[in-house]
Amino acid sequence: RSSAGANNEIVGNEIFNGAVGMDIAEATGARVHNNIIHNMAAEGIFILNNVRDLQIYDNLLYDSDINIRPQNMNNDNRLVYIYRNRIYNPHLLGAENFYFHFWPSSPPPSSYPEFYIYHNSIVGGHIAFGIGDAVPAGGMPNARFINNIFSSYQFYTPWVDSTFITNSSMVGAFDYNWAGGIYARGVPAWFGSNNINARDQKMWTDET
Repeated sequence: RSSAGANNEIVGNEIFNGAVGMDIAEATGARVHNNIIHNMAAEGIFILNNVRDLQIYDNLLYDSDINIRPQNMNNDNRLVYIYRNRIYNPHLLGAENFYFHFWPSSPPPSSYPEFYIYHNSIVGGHIAFGIGDAVPAGGMPNARFINNIFSSYQFYTPWVDSTFITNSSMVGAFDYNWAGGIYARGVPAWFGSNNINARDQKMWTDET
């Protein structure tokens, strides 16, 4: 959906066996909920530019290369809420469950996109919290992760620039989460004190 007007609702669909389940751009007040999106060669939900008050909730996403991908985190014009979704990939299949993309060599924006990500269950696959390899100096300070379960093979992208791991300001908030999987670069500096550090653990088996 792109430039489709304000306050649209996408609900009750099963979307499967394609390249991208849903592109969302140039939208205000959209609600995406109670959908099943699976078996996508690229993304289940692809979040592009100029999106305001987008809410993505109560969806089931699984068996896609990337289940949810916010694109171009260098661009500021976005306010997105992602909550109460169930996200799954089979063990070591797919790239990332969440993937935050950055354009290389772009200057940091004057303001940053706002993402509120809470009450989601991210299970299985390869990487739970995927981060692009071109993170700008400012990182993603308006991205907030609260009360999620991360139960994948790896917690975060192992090849991300070390600054993203060692600088506490790179993520706006990451707290009250259950964070399992491999911590390839150790505990990130933005890892809040109220998280459950479940390093090298999984809450559920990928098979079930």
